[in-house]
Amino acid sequence: IKQADGNYIYDYDYFTDEWNNYMKNVYIGNGWCEFISKDMDKGSAIEILCEMFSIASNEVMAFGDGLNDVHMLSFAGHSFAVNATCDEVKHAAKYETSNVVKTVRSFFNI
Repeated sequence: IKQADGNYIYDYDYFTDEWNNYMKNVYIGNGWCEFISKDMDKGSAIEILCEMFSIASNEVMAFGDGLNDVHMLSFAGHSFAVNATCDEVKHAAKYETSNVVKTVRSFFNI
Protein backbone atom coordinates (compact mmCIF):
# COMPACT_ATOMS: atom_id res chain seq x y z
CA ILE A 1 0.00 0.00 0.00
CA LYS A 2 1.51 3.31 -1.04
CA GLN A 3 1.10 6.13 1.47
CA ALA A 4 0.68 9.84 0.63
CA ASP A 5 4.35 10.47 1.55
CA GLY A 6 5.48 7.94 -1.06
CA ASN A 7 6.50 5.25 1.44
CA TYR A 8 5.00 1.79 1.32
CA ILE A 9 3.29 -0.25 4.01
CA TYR A 10 3.46 -3.97 3.37
CA ASP A 11 0.47 -6.00 4.54
CA TYR A 12 1.89 -9.50 4.68
CA ASP A 13 -0.72 -10.67 7.14
CA TYR A 14 -3.39 -10.53 4.43
CA PHE A 15 -1.45 -12.93 2.22
CA THR A 16 -0.37 -15.17 5.07
CA ASP A 17 -3.92 -15.43 6.44
CA GLU A 18 -5.49 -15.85 2.98
CA TRP A 19 -3.15 -18.67 1.86
CA ASN A 20 -2.36 -20.30 5.21
CA ASN A 21 -4.37 -23.45 4.38
CA TYR A 22 -2.31 -24.09 1.26
CA MET A 23 1.15 -22.61 1.82
CA LYS A 24 3.51 -21.47 4.53
CA ASN A 25 5.37 -18.20 4.59
CA VAL A 26 9.13 -18.68 4.82
CA TYR A 27 10.39 -15.16 4.24
CA ILE A 28 9.32 -11.61 4.83
CA GLY A 29 11.72 -8.78 4.19
CA ASN A 30 12.77 -6.02 1.84
CA GLY A 31 9.26 -5.85 0.45
CA TRP A 32 9.15 -9.55 -0.40
CA CYS A 33 7.00 -12.33 0.93
CA GLU A 34 7.87 -15.92 -0.04
CA PHE A 35 5.52 -18.87 0.30
CA ILE A 36 6.16 -22.58 -0.20
CA SER A 37 3.81 -25.53 -0.30
CA LYS A 38 2.75 -26.96 3.04
CA ASP A 39 3.10 -30.46 1.63
CA MET A 40 6.37 -30.23 -0.28
CA ASP A 41 9.67 -28.40 0.10
CA LYS A 42 13.33 -28.91 -0.74
CA GLY A 43 13.82 -31.31 2.16
CA SER A 44 10.83 -33.44 1.15
CA ALA A 45 12.10 -33.56 -2.43
CA ILE A 46 15.55 -34.70 -1.33
CA GLU A 47 14.05 -37.36 0.93
CA ILE A 48 12.00 -38.73 -2.00
CA LEU A 49 15.04 -38.74 -4.31
CA CYS A 50 17.15 -40.50 -1.69
CA GLU A 51 14.50 -43.16 -1.28
CA MET A 52 14.13 -43.62 -5.05
CA PHE A 53 17.88 -43.99 -5.62
CA SER A 54 18.80 -45.72 -2.33
CA ILE A 55 20.94 -42.83 -1.11
CA ALA A 56 21.54 -42.43 2.62
CA SER A 57 21.11 -39.00 4.17
CA ASN A 58 24.78 -39.02 5.20
CA GLU A 59 25.63 -39.08 1.49
CA VAL A 60 23.78 -35.80 0.88
CA MET A 61 25.48 -32.39 0.88
CA ALA A 62 23.26 -29.30 1.02
CA PHE A 63 23.80 -25.56 1.28
CA GLY A 64 21.17 -23.08 2.36
CA ASP A 65 20.62 -19.48 3.27
CA GLY A 66 16.87 -19.14 3.79
CA LEU A 67 14.01 -20.53 5.83
CA ASN A 68 12.90 -22.53 2.80
CA ASP A 69 16.13 -24.55 3.27
CA VAL A 70 15.61 -25.62 6.92
CA HIS A 71 14.08 -29.04 6.23
CA MET A 72 16.69 -29.79 3.57
CA LEU A 73 19.55 -28.82 5.90
CA SER A 74 18.10 -30.88 8.74
CA PHE A 75 17.93 -33.94 6.49
CA ALA A 76 21.31 -33.75 4.78
CA GLY A 77 24.24 -35.48 6.40
CA HIS A 78 26.58 -32.69 5.32
CA SER A 79 24.65 -29.46 5.66
CA PHE A 80 26.05 -25.96 5.48
CA ALA A 81 24.39 -22.65 6.28
CA VAL A 82 25.76 -19.60 4.57
CA ASN A 83 27.17 -17.28 7.26
CA ALA A 84 24.96 -14.30 6.47
CA THR A 85 21.71 -16.18 7.16
CA CYS A 86 19.40 -16.14 10.18
CA ASP A 87 19.89 -18.21 13.34
CA GLU A 88 17.09 -20.68 12.52
CA VAL A 89 18.86 -21.70 9.32
CA LYS A 90 22.22 -21.90 11.11
CA HIS A 91 20.72 -24.19 13.77
CA ALA A 92 19.31 -26.52 11.09
CA ALA A 93 22.74 -26.97 9.49
CA LYS A 94 25.66 -28.90 10.89
CA TYR A 95 28.22 -26.38 9.62
CA GLU A 96 28.53 -22.80 8.41
CA THR A 97 30.40 -21.49 5.41
CA SER A 98 31.18 -18.16 3.85
CA ASN A 99 32.10 -19.65 0.48
CA VAL A 100 30.18 -22.56 -1.06
CA VAL A 101 32.68 -23.25 -3.85
CA LYS A 102 35.67 -23.35 -1.49
CA THR A 103 33.76 -25.63 0.89
CA VAL A 104 32.89 -28.10 -1.89
CA ARG A 105 36.46 -28.05 -3.22
CA SER A 106 37.84 -28.62 0.26
CA PHE A 107 35.40 -31.44 0.99
CA PHE A 108 36.39 -33.30 -2.17
CA ASN A 109 40.08 -32.31 -1.96
CA ILE A 110 40.07 -30.61 -5.35
